[in-house]
Amino acid sequence: PSKSLVDLPDSDNKGFEDPFRELCFWSLFSLKPELVNYFWSKAKNPLIIALMLVKLWEEIYNCLTIDEMDLKEEIEPLMEEYRELALKCLEEYQDTNQDLNHFILMFRNPTFGYIDLIDVAGFTDNKDFIATSDAQICIENKWKSGMRCSLKG
Repeated sequence: PSKSLVDLPDSDNKGFEDPFRELCFWSLFSLKPELVNYFWSKAKNPLIIALMLVKLWEEIYNCLTIDEMDLKEEIEPLMEEYRELALKCLEEYQDTNQDLNHFILMFRNPTFGYIDLIDVAGFTDNKDFIATSDAQICIENKWKSGMRCSLKG
């Protein structure tokens, strides 16, 4: 038997962890915003997905040429929509449990390369998200933690 350069999942794999997330990103890359919104609303982790969608829409926007200005005009409101949806998700989490909210913000998600929501919000320059009180608390904790690590080393 020949070895593959890519490890494929076992044949008894039951499927995707979150098929709605996968379909949401497929819809984005297929430039089908209505489907993006539908699948986003069904996904398990809408907050991180909303932030990732902002970044992905932004990257698509930046790759478009001047000849594709009509598509750029369609994408701009989508970036803003998902910025706002991320804020709404965060506000809903704030209303339930602040400690859990801080955990969610600082959780390093393996699906997205072990980055946390604060980092994703920073990548997308989402100032409104970063300016929330919970995000500021998490940023302060990250900063203090980094100082403790560097002082101990």
